[in-house]
Amino acid sequence: MKADLTQMQLAERADLTLNYIGEIERGEKLASVETVVRLAGAFGITGADLLKRTGV
Repeated sequence: MKADLTQMQLAERADLTLNYIGEIERGEKLASVETVVRLAGAFGITGADLLKRTGV
């Protein structure tokens, strides 16, 4: 998903650590429902929309 955000900006907006964002991006960690909701909020969309856009 392209949103023109750096990992740092996304981490700040979603109130997550930069390290955790990187781990999710690299497929080393799976995001919890709470994390999906936080990430979606950072992108200004719903959790359901985020999952649809990522093909999950």
